[in-house]
Amino acid sequence: MKIKLCGFTEQKSVELACNLGCDFIGAVFVKKSIRYIPPQDSQIISNLINNYKNTKKVAVVMNQSVEELSEIYQYFSPHFFQLHGDEDHDFIAKIKQKFPNIGLIKAIAVNNLDDIKSSKNFSDLADYLLFDNKIAGSGEKFNWQLLDGFDSTTPWFLSGGININNLEEIFKNPAIKFIDISSGIEEIKGIKSLKLISEIMKKFHEIQK
Repeated sequence: MKIKLCGFTEQKSVELACNLGCDFIGAVFVKKSIRYIPPQDSQIISNLINNYKNTKKVAVVMNQSVEELSEIYQYFSPHFFQLHGDEDHDFIAKIKQKFPNIGLIKAIAVNNLDDIKSSKNFSDLADYLLFDNKIAGSGEKFNWQLLDGFDSTTPWFLSGGININNLEEIFKNPAIKFIDISSGIEEIKGIKSLKLISEIMKKFHEIQK
């Protein structure tokens, strides 16, 4: 299993996550998010992550223009754009043409089984899918059982409400290969906790053994 920690805004928490073997680090470039980081400010974090060859950078965006993505690319140089909006096939194809070396993660807001099924509309364009609560970053779970029996040729992340208390439950499902955690490593909403990052990464590695 691979782990993505998301919503970073400061160096010390990023450095800790990287040192503890985090596979993906996410930064949020959506202005309405409590975890928003301006593109210019993300360059320091980007340069830090570059020192860890096994950690990939993910830029979380929502309904942003190609010009805005270009600015994010200039400062953050992500390995992936994570699309959390209403981006359609045409727009995603445009992104792939503009940024041919950057992977795409398409987030799917889940409320019912139809939302899960709709993800197949993006299987031919996305490198990964990501299933999240309807209110991304809320720390609330959706009904994970909706993913039982889900068959996809595109690898996918489970997100939404994951924390140290339900990590073992997730590992019991062999279909889950990638997980994404944001609020689960915060004691104060929007601020990463060094304590929780350490605890959850320790437990993650212990369960892996």
